[in-house]
Amino acid sequence: MKLVLAWALFFTVVITQYVESYGVLHKILKINENASLDELKVAYEKLVKQWYKANKMLAAEAEILHLKLVQAYRELKNQMDIDFHDKHLLPSDYYKSAIQSLSADVLHRISVPLKTYNSDLLRNSSKRIHLVLFYTVNSSTARVIQNWFNLLEILTPFGVVMVTINMDFEHVENTTSVLPEYPTSFPHLVMLIDGVTIPYNNEEFVDFMIMDFVRRNLPDNLFQIIVDESVKKYLSSWHQESKVRTLIFQPNLPVRLHYLLIAFLHRYSVLFGFVNMASENTKEIQFKMNVTNKIDTFVLFKESEEMPFVKICMPSIPAKVLNDTITKNSYLILPRITSQESFDELCPVHSKEFSLCVILVIKNSLHPQDFDPKIVFRRFVEEYSQQYSSVSFMYVYKDYQPGFALPIEEIKPLESSREPYVVALQRIDQNHVKYALLLHQYESWSDYETIEVQLKLSIENILLRRQLLFTNSFKMNNFTDEKPPSLMSRIMYRLRAYLSKITLENVLPYLISLGTVFYFFAYFSIRWNKLQCLWNEIILSEDKSTKSEELETPLQPCKKKQVSSPLIYLENGKCITTSRELRLHELKAETYNGMVRLLKPGCRTIILMFDRVRADLLVSQFYKAAWPYRKNKNLLFGYANMEKKATLDWYSELVKACLPEQQDIEINPYFCAGTVLALSGMRKYFCLYHLKHPGILPNKDKGGLSAPLMKVTYTDEELLMGLREWLDKLFDGSGSVIRYRVNHWPDFKIL
Repeated sequence: MKLVLAWALFFTVVITQYVESYGVLHKILKINENASLDELKVAYEKLVKQWYKANKMLAAEAEILHLKLVQAYRELKNQMDIDFHDKHLLPSDYYKSAIQSLSADVLHRISVPLKTYNSDLLRNSSKRIHLVLFYTVNSSTARVIQNWFNLLEILTPFGVVMVTINMDFEHVENTTSVLPEYPTSFPHLVMLIDGVTIPYNNEEFVDFMIMDFVRRNLPDNLFQIIVDESVKKYLSSWHQESKVRTLIFQPNLPVRLHYLLIAFLHRYSVLFGFVNMASENTKEIQFKMNVTNKIDTFVLFKESEEMPFVKICMPSIPAKVLNDTITKNSYLILPRITSQESFDELCPVHSKEFSLCVILVIKNSLHPQDFDPKIVFRRFVEEYSQQYSSVSFMYVYKDYQPGFALPIEEIKPLESSREPYVVALQRIDQNHVKYALLLHQYESWSDYETIEVQLKLSIENILLRRQLLFTNSFKMNNFTDEKPPSLMSRIMYRLRAYLSKITLENVLPYLISLGTVFYFFAYFSIRWNKLQCLWNEIILSEDKSTKSEELETPLQPCKKKQVSSPLIYLENGKCITTSRELRLHELKAETYNGMVRLLKPGCRTIILMFDRVRADLLVSQFYKAAWPYRKNKNLLFGYANMEKKATLDWYSELVKACLPEQQDIEINPYFCAGTVLALSGMRKYFCLYHLKHPGILPNKDKGGLSAPLMKVTYTDEELLMGLREWLDKLFDGSGSVIRYRVNHWPDFKIL
C-alpha cells in the first residue's frame, strides 16, 4: 500500500512540474495556452526582433534570454506537431525522413520569397516557363517531394524554371495581395507562361501528369508542320524573318515534350519546323536530307538553303546537346535586331574584354541585288568574322526602329543621299552608348573592294585606339519588339487560365441551381399543357351539349353584344365567335351609317350577301378569303341576309341607282346569294363580285352576258371560288375591277 502511494505521489509531482513548465513556456513567449502554430511563429519572430534591438549591448543576459526563447519555441513546436499527428492518426515520425533528407535539399534549396512572384517570376515568364510550388511543412509528403525531384531532373535541362514558396513563412495578407486567389489546399502548383498564371487543379501530384499539364498549356505555334510542298518556302524564309531555321525529323506524332520546351526557350530567335517521317508527304524531304525513319534527326540552317549548318542524328537527342547547339547558332551570320532582348544578346552591356558592335542602319526597301547594302555587308562579315572575334556584326531597319536611328542623326545630321550607314557602338550601361560613324556614303556600296578597305581600316583603328574614336554618346531608347505575341494568342492564354480555374467544386452549385430551375420549368409546362387539354375537353363538351339543345333553333343574330369577337352563323343557326383579329358585322339599319355612309376617306366595306340555306357554307368561305386582310385597318367586313325584306329593298334600290334608265326590276334572293359588294362610302361607288359577273371567270365570259353563259349552273361550293382573285384585283390598284357609281346611297329602311 505504501509503495502504491509513493508511486502516485511521484507521478503527481512529475505531472505538476510538467504542467507548470508547459505554462512557463507560454509565458516566456507571451502567448495563450491555446495558441496555434502560426501564432507561435509570429510571437517568436517578434520577441527575437525585440531581443536583438534591446539587449545587443548586454552580451551575457542577451545570450541567456535568447537560449530561453529558442528552447521554449522548440519545445512548444514539437508538442504541437505531436498533437497534430495524434489528431490525424499519423505516426510522429511520418515526415521525419522525407523532410530531413529531401525537403531541405530539394524544396528549401530552390525556395524563393513570395514578394518575387510578380517582380521576377511573372515578368520573366515570357522568356522561360516557370513552375511554382506553394507548400507547407505538413503538406510536403515523401511522394510530393519525390515527384518534384523527378520533375527537376527532367524539365530543368530544357529551360524550365522550377521554384518553391514555403507558405509557413508567409502571412495571409501578403499572399492575397500577390496571388489572384489564395490556394485552398497545399501543395499548390501553378504554371507561369507569357505573364499568365495557370493553376494545376488535379488532386494527383504525379510527375507524368504534371508534364502532360505543361504540354497542354504550351503555345500551339511553336512548330510549323513541314511537308514536301512547303519545305522550300520555309527554308527560304530567312530573308524575311532573319531567323535561323531548324527541322526536327521524328518517326511519329506527337512532338516530344523536350523538343517543345526547347522551341519555347528559343522561339524569338529560331524558327522550328517538324517533319513527321511516318507521313507520305515527307518522303522527298527525307531523301533530300538523307535521314532514316528509325531515329530522330535535328537539322539547322542559316543563310544556305541547300546545305545544313548542323545535323544531329540520335535515337533521342540529349537536352544538353540540343540546347547548346541551338544557343551557339541561334543567330544568322548577319542577324537583324528585332527586339531589346536580341540586342542585349548580340551586343551585351557587361563584357570581360573589349567588345565592339558594328551595325548597318538601312531602310526596309528593295535594292538591286548587286548593290544591296545587306548583301555587301554580309559578304564582308563572312570573310572577316573569324579575324575580328571581338566584333559583333548586325543590321537594323531604320523605319522599324526609329528610336535607335534618330538620336544618331540628331547629333550628327546625315544627308538624305547617305541613308545606309555603318555605326560602331560600345555600350556604357543599359541605356547609354558611345558610337562612331564608319561608313555613310551610298555611292560606294556598289564597289565591294572600297567598302572592304574602309571597314577594315575603321575597325582596326577602333580596336587599336579603343576609346579615342568614340567622341559621341547618347541615351538609347529600348528597341521595339517587331513581333510581339499576337492578340489571339494572348486571348487564348487568358481563356485557358480562366478555364483552368473552373473546377467541379466551383461549378457544381451553379449546375444544381440551373438544373432546379429547368426542372420546375419543365414540370409547370407539363402541368400547363395538361390543364389546357382539360380545358379544351370541357369547352368541347359544352359545345356539344349546346348544339344538341339548339339544333332546331331558327336563324337569329346574337342578341348579346360581344365587342371583342366577330359573329359567324353555323349550320344549326347558332351565332358563335371567331378570331378577334377578323370581325364580321351584320349590315342593318342600326349599322348602315357606320358601315357605309360615314366611312372615312380611303376606307371600304366588304359585304357578303347570303340566304338562310347556304349561310354557314358561304360565311365560312368568305371568312377564309378575307383572313389575309384582317390586319388592314382601312377595311371593314360584314354580311347581309337577302331573305330579310329591308336588305332586299336596299339592294334593289342600289342596283336601280346604277342603271342607265329607271326601270322596275325583280331580284330573286336565291340567285343573289354569293354576291360580294365592296362599298366606298366617301367616293360613292361600289364593286360587285358574282360568279356570273363579267371579268370573274375569263375563260367563260368572252361573250359577256350571253345566253350560253347565263345557262351555266354552279354548285353552292363554287359560288365563291373566284373571290380571292377578285379581292387581289380589287386592292392592287390596276383598275381591272368595274366600279359602279351612285349619286347617293339608298336608305336602309327599318321594318
